[in-house]
Amino acid sequence: MSSPEQVVAPIEVPAAYGVVVEYIRRAIHLGVYSAGDRLPPERAHAKQLGVSRVTLREALRVLEGEGYLEMRRGATGGATVIARGETKARLRQKLDELMGIQDFRIANESLAARRAAERASEDDLIELERTIAVIRDEPTQHDFRRADSDFHLKIAAVADHELLRKAIEDARAAMFGQIDVVDFEVITQTAVRGHQRIVDALRDGDAAKAGQAMTAHVKSATKEILAVLDEDE
Repeated sequence: MSSPEQVVAPIEVPAAYGVVVEYIRRAIHLGVYSAGDRLPPERAHAKQLGVSRVTLREALRVLEGEGYLEMRRGATGGATVIARGETKARLRQKLDELMGIQDFRIANESLAARRAAERASEDDLIELERTIAVIRDEPTQHDFRRADSDFHLKIAAVADHELLRKAIEDARAAMFGQIDVVDFEVITQTAVRGHQRIVDALRDGDAAKAGQAMTAHVKSATKEILAVLDEDE
């Protein structure tokens, strides 16, 4: 019989800078930072993340090499988020992956909406309505992505299931890491209509209706994305 030592694999502890790389990359994908934004000054940023400045510098070098950041010198310098070189042509080549992410979102986010319908407070609904107002009011790409993520992640939080919340956040980070080339203005009105139907269902406390509204919303947004990808660059 094998001993526990033979069965259990050794624990692999990631390097501290690798954890920081993943954290900042994820923040960029979720819209916390957008192209043109500067990250906080090094000293303050390291303190905020709870790491040394050496660790932060190594992480920033990695992200610069991956094409996420540009390191600028001088009084207005620092780490600046830059637009990555994704194209519609390359995204078309990864279409199966994108569709898989959307299917994953439907499964998890429809469940989150059903759970949220049974748990949402009036304050939760007010916060969700606020994100819809941002999207309705001709937002910048950064504002749109931030408000859209705030909406979906708020529902995930109200659903009150940690594994579900993490799954939804993971999927959104993976999705937005790929579709920045899609003109966000194409899907703003789709987002407003879809989000409003979801909130209406949450306000009614109708779990089935909320799940259906979320499924319809993700499918509608997916069709809009595919339509843009079918256009010539």
